[in-house]
Amino acid sequence: MADGTAKVCVICKQDCSGRPHVKDKQGRYACRACIEKQQARSASKPTLQPQPGGMDPVMARLVEGSVAVKSTPCPQCSSPIPPGGVVCVQCGFNTETGKSMRTRVTVEEPEKKKGKKG
Repeated sequence: MADGTAKVCVICKQDCSGRPHVKDKQGRYACRACIEKQQARSASKPTLQPQPGGMDPVMARLVEGSVAVKSTPCPQCSSPIPPGGVVCVQCGFNTETGKSMRTRVTVEEPEKKKGKKG
């Protein structure tokens, strides 16, 4: 501290003016030992490698955990049936009975009110 200003390490928050240190473009100081520790830690972290076929590792994990991958395809329409599901919500096929359920939509006309015209 010959010039009277402390050179405080941004990592360990201690004065590093009497030790080997570096200064970054923003004018911040860091102890050489702290920098080396950070570099060693980041080098020891496992890096995610691309999967066979070129899929991103993060995307591969998301795909593995998706319901679509764990589901079974409907024998009738091939839509995914979630694990434990019995009826396909797309076509109504029941995997236990082997039959499709059908629905019928009907529209009833509202009753006309009879009233006096005056």
